[in-house]
Amino acid sequence: MPRIPTFSAQLAPSGTVTPAVGSAPDLSGLTGGITAAAAKMDALRQHQELQSQQLAQNEARVAIVNTMSQAHSMWTEKLTTAKQQAPDGAPGFTSGVLKDFDTWAKTAVDTAPQLGRQLLQERIAEFRTGVHAQAFDFETRQRQAKLATDFDNGLDTDRRVVWADEKQFPLALANRVSLVRSMPFAGDVRQKLEDKAVQGLAYSAAIGSVERDPDAMLRRLGIEPGKWMPGTPLPDTSAAVEAVKHDPIMSNLAPENLEAVLHRALSLSASRDAAGRAALDKAQKEAEEALKGLQKFVLTGELASPDYQAEVLGKTQLFPQMHAIAQGLFSQSVSGAAFGSRSLPEQRAILTTINAKAGAQGTSPEEQQVIGQAREINRAQEEAYKDNPWSAATRFHRLPATPEMNFDNAEAVPQLVAQRLRLMGDVEARAGRPVSPCSRARRPASPIRSRRCRRRSARKCSARSARS
Repeated sequence: MPRIPTFSAQLAPSGTVTPAVGSAPDLSGLTGGITAAAAKMDALRQHQELQSQQLAQNEARVAIVNTMSQAHSMWTEKLTTAKQQAPDGAPGFTSGVLKDFDTWAKTAVDTAPQLGRQLLQERIAEFRTGVHAQAFDFETRQRQAKLATDFDNGLDTDRRVVWADEKQFPLALANRVSLVRSMPFAGDVRQKLEDKAVQGLAYSAAIGSVERDPDAMLRRLGIEPGKWMPGTPLPDTSAAVEAVKHDPIMSNLAPENLEAVLHRALSLSASRDAAGRAALDKAQKEAEEALKGLQKFVLTGELASPDYQAEVLGKTQLFPQMHAIAQGLFSQSVSGAAFGSRSLPEQRAILTTINAKAGAQGTSPEEQQVIGQAREINRAQEEAYKDNPWSAATRFHRLPATPEMNFDNAEAVPQLVAQRLRLMGDVEARAGRPVSPCSRARRPASPIRSRRCRRRSARKCSARSARS
């Protein structure tokens, strides 16, 4: 069998053998990269946390601003509604409002973002102070008004007492004046209430005496009964003023109230005999006719002249109720509160309401007459505004007068147009339609004034308006 050859090393190491040792690997770059990555991760985390905090803060700010905006709107409406629904004197108004406010505030804070709750509580506390002030101011004014109303109701009771028995006047007056001076009113309000008490009690006591014995009252006023007849000039009140200056009741009367007492005593005294009754009946009919005429006149919206006022007030002065109505109507004429002083759109709205009510409920003959007068007034004013809105606005609605437009005076046209432009908004509001600053009163149609001529005049006015 063949033999496998063996090989033996022919050479062997000699001497000392030192093994070779390799150098350690450099890991500094890897460590630095890991540290840098960790730093970046930490920076990113911090940035995200900061951004998240800022977003949360912004969300809280927006929530607070929105909540307070809603609060202002909601509580403005709530206070308005609560004031409208409050009973006389508004008892417990402030406490009720604050109770509702605190309930709302707790809910608003509980539902707000956590970061904004503290700030929202501070804002709500400031807002609550304002709501509290508004509620308390309203309640105070309402309670004062109720005090005045309650005082008036009590005064009416006292007036009935002294009307029946004037000997009760000193005690009733002392009680009323003492009460007024103890009430928490401002000085001017207190003085008005005191004057009201004095005049009301003195007048009621005097009128009660007149009703029971007018002749005795005339003598008390320094006038001999039976010497005056209706239709003749009334006695001068200066003698009455002198006669009552030491009278414990009559000396308290204001001049107009003393005059009313005198006139009532004269009329009642005159009515005791046949001639006096006839003359008084005649005077009463004249007063009634004058009052009816005044009512119709005031409906037109026109301003009464001083002479007309003197005439009507003179005819009604013997009759206190009619005299007071006449004075009120003249006040309407001056203030522009009458139907005819309203703008044409307002008149139309009033008539629409009246017609609807009349159709549903019916009307009395007197009401139907007034409605008819109102319709006629509206129709006449509509025509007047169509004819010349500028003169109608002056006549019925107290607007300043402007001269009539005259195209023949070319130099005056721009100045007049400029004057009317300043008033045009007011005139249009009264007329309820657009008006032209160049309009003038309509003239009857004539063969000479053709349509082409009218167009030429309008173009001429428009050009002048543009130049002005």
